[in-house]
Amino acid sequence: MTQAVALGRWISTAGPRRVTSRRVLRKSDLLAAAAVIGAPLPARLRSAADVPAIHRPWCLALAAGLLRVEDGAVSAGPALICWPPADADILSAWFSGLTECSAAEAGPGPDEQDDAAGDLLALLRVLQAGHVPAGQALVHTVQVQAWNLREEFGLEASFSWRANEDTVTRVAARLASFGAVSGSDALTGGCVITPLGRWAAGRLGTLLAGPGKDLSAAELIAYLGECNERDRFDHAWAWLDAQPDPVDAARRLLVAGAPMEPRLRWLATYVAELLGADALPAWRDMMQVPGIGPHASFALHEMGAGPEPSAEQWLWLAVESAARALAESGPDEAITVLWDCLPARQLAADDLDHRAAVARASDHPSAGSLAQAITEHAAAAGLGSLSVRQCLQLKVTLKRWRPPIWRTVLIPATATLTTLHQVIQVLYGWDGDHLHAFRARHETYSEPSFGLEEADDETQVRVQDALNTGGGKIVYEYDFGAGWTHEVALQRKLPRDPGAVYPVCTNFSGDSPIEYQEEEIWYSDDAGEPGPGKPEPFDLSAVNGKLAALDGAEETSLQKAQEGTDG
Repeated sequence: MTQAVALGRWISTAGPRRVTSRRVLRKSDLLAAAAVIGAPLPARLRSAADVPAIHRPWCLALAAGLLRVEDGAVSAGPALICWPPADADILSAWFSGLTECSAAEAGPGPDEQDDAAGDLLALLRVLQAGHVPAGQALVHTVQVQAWNLREEFGLEASFSWRANEDTVTRVAARLASFGAVSGSDALTGGCVITPLGRWAAGRLGTLLAGPGKDLSAAELIAYLGECNERDRFDHAWAWLDAQPDPVDAARRLLVAGAPMEPRLRWLATYVAELLGADALPAWRDMMQVPGIGPHASFALHEMGAGPEPSAEQWLWLAVESAARALAESGPDEAITVLWDCLPARQLAADDLDHRAAVARASDHPSAGSLAQAITEHAAAAGLGSLSVRQCLQLKVTLKRWRPPIWRTVLIPATATLTTLHQVIQVLYGWDGDHLHAFRARHETYSEPSFGLEEADDETQVRVQDALNTGGGKIVYEYDFGAGWTHEVALQRKLPRDPGAVYPVCTNFSGDSPIEYQEEEIWYSDDAGEPGPGKPEPFDLSAVNGKLAALDGAEETSLQKAQEGTDG
């Protein structure tokens, strides 16, 4: 942890550094990084990812928010501003670093990452039991424990099929570097689990087991706070299905969530909302409860069972959303959320100070700390660095076409993947009648109503975050049968012109192909040979007219309901 903080402070002082496609430092910066944390460098190396002494604190710094990789460069992360946090947050950051590092060393795919968690737990449980054998006997014991995890959790730990002296030694060394065990020579019995390792074993077991039906509402909320977004839905429904009375379940969730921090309170309302109309009596009961009342008013309004929330409640919910974003993603995202929830057309000025003042006037308990955090961040980073003041120049290329067909487009840096989907539909004239998905390396995003497996909600992901995950490029596929595949590449970031209309197409090459060629009329060319109907020439002015109609179209239900109210 000390090394991770040192890396964060070094980048904060030295300035952003370019990173490789694997999101690690380039060779030219390794000597300085090694000196900062006192780590030796091998005489020959291919990548920083091959140097555990640097890569492990690097993974921890990224997981803890001490560093942030964006646009092919690493900069100081939001957590560095108020480091150190509370003890519980430090433990959570340490645990995230351990699991992220293990996943990175195991391999790129989700299966390998699940294997990594199982391998950690298998070895920790063997060490936790005491009387640890040595050599091949230890390898066999670890393998048996891995098979037990398969029976217990349905987890395919790689130790169950490829445990050997080398793999066990590597996992033990990783645990030792994180302080979960003392000594890394597991094969000779010189490896002993530490209190931190016992705590990690318990945390891993809890996460892998999933929420049991006997969890209290508060325990479920805390558990979901540790899960990744993709697993929350399944775990929440597993708990709800085990409850005999949906109204009582919703009521217990909302009562438990009311005094919690915004991030966890949002999870409480998220689970209650899954019950739909079945939870209406519970929402009505919560109308006057501090912390939950505005959420209840919003939920009832959304279900057509109550009036629109008051202006004061909308403001409270705006601060709640921004405070949650601050905790999860840092001050830049909090500013973006505040910009979304308090649009300029409802305020006297389009500036951060005004929004901070409006937020501070709310009776939300986090209003003061939120306003302070975002104004301090803006002062330190500079207004020009904020996402709300930037736009992205993207090149959208239709793959596998010769001559190349591409368009260059400017979109706000705050746009989500849903907006990008709409933009690409306009750029290429697609009719939108088919499924689509975005892919960024091993992550997939799509419209949640499609029900695509292993796909995250595209409406909740900003384009620039997806580009960061994809190393500056993502893929958009439309119509899985026809396979219209587009590469979206970030060319550069530009200052956002407050008087301009976004999105806007600035350049192009080639006409868009016909979407349904088999339905087109066949014509004869000059040689008398048949050929498919030719596409309409690309009309830049007409396309930009359609793109202009998208400006402001992507609004949350919170924004829509705010229209016409006094900010």
